[in-house]
Amino acid sequence: MCKNCFGTSWFFHPSGHGYVLAFVYIRINSGKRYINFGKMMTIGTVLCGVISVRAERSHCSEMLTQILFGERFMIHESNGEWLFVECLHDGYEGFIASNHLFVSEQCDKPTADVMAVTTAPLAIASKLSDGSNVYLPAGSLLHNYDAATGISETAGLKLQHDPNTVICGSFMKPLAAMTVAYSWINSTYLWGGRTVFGVDCSGFVQLIYRLSGLELPRDSAQQMIMGEEVPFVQQAKAGDLAFFQEEDGRVSHVGLITGPGKIIHCSGSVRADLLDQQGIFDATTGKYTHKLRLIKRVELNTRTMISQQVFTK
Repeated sequence: MCKNCFGTSWFFHPSGHGYVLAFVYIRINSGKRYINFGKMMTIGTVLCGVISVRAERSHCSEMLTQILFGERFMIHESNGEWLFVECLHDGYEGFIASNHLFVSEQCDKPTADVMAVTTAPLAIASKLSDGSNVYLPAGSLLHNYDAATGISETAGLKLQHDPNTVICGSFMKPLAAMTVAYSWINSTYLWGGRTVFGVDCSGFVQLIYRLSGLELPRDSAQQMIMGEEVPFVQQAKAGDLAFFQEEDGRVSHVGLITGPGKIIHCSGSVRADLLDQQGIFDATTGKYTHKLRLIKRVELNTRTMISQQVFTK
């Protein structure tokens, strides 16, 4: 069963407790656990710039992804120094150290009080309590943001922000988000990264889309499920997603089309290159670096609104 709400696709959750956003439904059908609506859950909210999510209970373990300030996660297991968590914005699971700066609460559903997003590659906010700085990467979620005062209150933490580093309300138009994307040029590649100090290809795309007030899944293969296919590169528009494949056909790379024959993506670093029906062309070396698989246009009705996240309806 499908329900449409604010242009976003909803499916009735099999638990019978309410509706779930389409991309979460995709995760469920892919073998992920259910979000157990109607029963008490432990939800954490990040209160520092970034938290690393690990594959195992060790700081030496692979970093799967990062959780940014204001993002929420469900705590499934607690084992002393480590917590097994699930990110509510994209369903990623892994381990975080229990001594990271976050707060947790018991609730029967995640709330949806996000009202603003930081846009600067690195924004500096100050605590109202003592004036100390808090460093926020682009894409951080500010809860209960007051545009008139520039003050947010996230899980009890009140911060003063520079309004020039925050966008709220209608968020950015796609072309404006593309301009912000270019401010990431030369940011280094980091597996699992989601900040200007280190980002992977799908994390970069996910964050730029967030600036439009819209969410994508975390991995390129998951992102490829979204939207409608654009048959020819000549028909692509700024903001369309281009996906690239390995020799075995596996999708392993994604980038943002910024204009006719142009793409910005993260490969070694965030960079701008040329794009045609064959793939990404590096004008410096005179060689193709990635083989084009397909182009997708993710319209509003197949995206997830940032202000909605996951909650019962």
